[in-house]
Amino acid sequence: MAEVNTEVRRIVHVTDLVQADVTGLETADFSFTLQVENGDALDAAPESVTVVEIGNGLYWLEFTPLTAGRVYRLSVAPVDGNNTADPDEFQIQVSGYAASTGPYLTTREAVRRALDLKDSDGDYTGTHDADTIIDDLLASVTAWAEDYTGREFSSETLTMLTEALGNQSCALLLERFPLTSITSVHVNTDLPRVFDADALLTDGTDFIVDLERGIVHRVDGSYWPRSPQSVKVIYTAGYGAIPAHVERAAIEIIATKYSKGKGQLYHVTGESRGDGSVTGIRFDDIPMHAREVFNMIKAK
Repeated sequence: MAEVNTEVRRIVHVTDLVQADVTGLETADFSFTLQVENGDALDAAPESVTVVEIGNGLYWLEFTPLTAGRVYRLSVAPVDGNNTADPDEFQIQVSGYAASTGPYLTTREAVRRALDLKDSDGDYTGTHDADTIIDDLLASVTAWAEDYTGREFSSETLTMLTEALGNQSCALLLERFPLTSITSVHVNTDLPRVFDADALLTDGTDFIVDLERGIVHRVDGSYWPRSPQSVKVIYTAGYGAIPAHVERAAIEIIATKYSKGKGQLYHVTGESRGDGSVTGIRFDDIPMHAREVFNMIKAK
């Protein structure tokens, strides 16, 4: 079973007329027919199929289904009529849904593994009743972490029009950080603003950048202008990859919220069970270790 917005892989074995393995093939060496169920019919599917060779005549066929609750049919044939793909057709049921509005601090699969929530096939990638709740928590915990730390985690290239906040300011504060890189910095105090080559500043000569704190410093003895939107900065902010300790802390918070919600234990500190009671249930949904991780990376 496959999941919408999640890459599907199927394997084929390609041999020639004498049943010898055929190697060195690429996507262009195959002809594909990809269809998706539409009522009682099959329509041409819009997704693209790609090929990755994995050795000994074996190839992965890969595509990402965009429609949930449907059956896809994938037929494959080598362009060279002397070669044969086995199998040459797949029927793939696509169900559930994958969060598509991230990126988040972690993934649904990582949370399901932490909570040991397996699907009907005994793995963590298919559909599970908890998926909707987990997806909601992925979004809310990511938003909480960004508000709590004052940082942005997902990598994004941004264009910012800004100006100095005070007189004789050598430091320009960018809205999002940490930074991965600065693409360009222009300064123009004329109207209309024209951010062309004449207004372009040179990294290392006119300014230097504190990537961790998102600060652009003037180093040529001048100050940033106070004229509104007179500085144009194009930069990439966020992490290229979420640090492992941050992802683990996010998983702990999501797991805590999920478990407390499932047991309706949001606002209790103890629970009676049959022959006794359980104490020490935290009122706070943020485990101490997870909070320590986010305290360490708070914007300073």
